[in-house]
Amino acid sequence: MSEPSKSKIERPGLVHILPPFYLMLAAWVAFYLEWRSGRSWSTWGLFPRTLEGLVGVITMPFLHADMVHLINNSVPLIVLGSVLRYFYKSLFWLVVFTSWLITGLITWGIAREAYHIGASGLVYALASFLFFSGAFRKHRPLMAVSFFVVFVYGSMVWGVLPIEPTVSWEGHLSGAIAGLFTAVAYRHIGPQAPRKEIEVITEPTNREIFLEEQAMRYPSPEAYGRKYWEEHAHQTQPLRIVYQFQQQKIKEAPPLEEPSASESMEGRD
Repeated sequence: MSEPSKSKIERPGLVHILPPFYLMLAAWVAFYLEWRSGRSWSTWGLFPRTLEGLVGVITMPFLHADMVHLINNSVPLIVLGSVLRYFYKSLFWLVVFTSWLITGLITWGIAREAYHIGASGLVYALASFLFFSGAFRKHRPLMAVSFFVVFVYGSMVWGVLPIEPTVSWEGHLSGAIAGLFTAVAYRHIGPQAPRKEIEVITEPTNREIFLEEQAMRYPSPEAYGRKYWEEHAHQTQPLRIVYQFQQQKIKEAPPLEEPSASESMEGRD
């Protein structure tokens, strides 16, 4: 039998990296096509509270202002996406698309009137989901992921504040809200903390102990055995046995006959 090839051994790791990699690859392709066209595609981004701007709910993560913007979003999205795919497996696409849609809709409803582009909202959604999902499920590996997110990407919290005017903090805040909502909605789907098995030891009742004692004392079914006591014993009412003794008649001895006069005389001689 031939040994498995090296590519097959490494394949499980690639399975977790490829989905988020494909997402960012699409963003890189869009950036390249925009550069080749010589025109800005920012107008295809999300513009709040307009029907035309709803298109940006879908296109916003694929559009970026420059190379630095694209790289800053690519690295955390691939890292967080790979972690999501590894620990939540089949839940990956459900979380991504739900967070994607909710992030875009909230941004469309609350953001400033400007074109909002970039995948940072989705990055915040994934980070928020991984953090809150581990806390809600109380599963040790997932809680470790929550601490990882806080340790590595904890500084992202400043991105939800209106500090820089050129940064879409509304998209970041919308992504954080979407991740929290998704973590709550899907908390019963996917990996769960193992249930603790509780061994219940039931003590025998007084009636059971009584029946066992009586069965041992009277092993014969014909002589008040277990079957008899099961039919007559009650747990709440005491068993009362009444013994009736009948007086036995004793035959009286016949009275002694007195000797006759002749027999008495013979006895004297």
